Amino acid sequence: MPNIHKRKDGYYYVRIPIGKDEDGKHQYDIIFDKKKTVLEEKLKDYEKNKGINGERLDKTPFTLSEWTYRHLFNSVHANVSASTFNGYMSLYETHIKDSDIGNMKIKDIKPMDLQNFLNNLKSKGKHTEGEQLAASSVRKLKFVLSNTFKSAMINNLVAHNPMDYIKLPKNTKKEKTRTALTVKEQSAYIKACSSELYEFLYILALFTGMRMGELIGLKWEYVDLKRKVITISETIKYTTVYDSEGHSHKEHVKKAPKSEKGKREIPIPKSLLTKFKELQLKTTGDYVFSTSNGTPLNQGNINRGHTAICKRAGISHIPFHSLRHTYATRLLEAGENFKTLQELLGHADISTTMNIYAHVLEKTKKNTADKLDKLFSKML
Repeated sequence: MPNIHKRKDGYYYVRIPIGKDEDGKHQYDIIFDKKKTVLEEKLKDYEKNKGINGERLDKTPFTLSEWTYRHLFNSVHANVSASTFNGYMSLYETHIKDSDIGNMKIKDIKPMDLQNFLNNLKSKGKHTEGEQLAASSVRKLKFVLSNTFKSAMINNLVAHNPMDYIKLPKNTKKEKTRTALTVKEQSAYIKACSSELYEFLYILALFTGMRMGELIGLKWEYVDLKRKVITISETIKYTTVYDSEGHSHKEHVKKAPKSEKGKREIPIPKSLLTKFKELQLKTTGDYVFSTSNGTPLNQGNINRGHTAICKRAGISHIPFHSLRHTYATRLLEAGENFKTLQELLGHADISTTMNIYAHVLEKTKKNTADKLDKLFSKML
């Protein structure tokens, strides 16, 4: 029986010589397992059946693209939300499927191949074609690949996980700044909303800081006009949904907020109560904002309306999410504290709130210093 060795990651393995390749290099079958006793049983089976319980590495048929697809549907699909899985599939379709490294046999891929692949990832988006891929997308792709090779190890397709040696490339792409409307722009935006079908949705976003998915999922049962509060308890996103066989279709997917802090109550400004009551008289369905047949809106409807509003208002186009940043900025400018802001925005951790809006704090500090300077100058 060949000698059993133990790797640094805790796995036991044996290498069994199986001859030489055409270049004269020695070739081996590698069998491994986390438990030594299980490995011994695998080895007995191998000696009896010449590898019946373990794939011979020189015969492994799968490409990286094929095995990633199998891994996603066999191990990931049932354990994550539809939107998370859709994100993984988008990365797979865009960067792995039909790519040079995706077409390589998984057993032939070296750490250098993977490092070069991650180092040279480019965006294929409509407005960002050829730019360096965002750091968050690179991290997700690294996560997917690491788990893909881990799955390949467990199934004896590779001897080790080459992703263990990979470092995230330094990302030189500048982070997008969190854009908020100025007071003047906000006023122009509100006036421009009057021509939009879902006028109140955009105003509500500005006055409550609700996320798009929270607005889409808002039901009348979550709006308490007597207490003047909105309860956030679910979000809705129109997204691609895959079944276990890989077939896909689009549907509205409901999900709870990411964290307990995401479940929250937001005060309704008095100035919006009349608009809420007027809208309530016009709607018959469960949702505050819906299509003519009572179904939830989708992101495309809302984004198109937002783009039209920006154009009518004469302001540069900003993402819809910037309405949320505008709400937070106005609160900080009015002297609200970060703890209250965290609760209103539904951030799980106050450090998230402080990191995002630190630049606003610096601006308010300067304004405060200017006011104090004027006050003290009068005393001198």
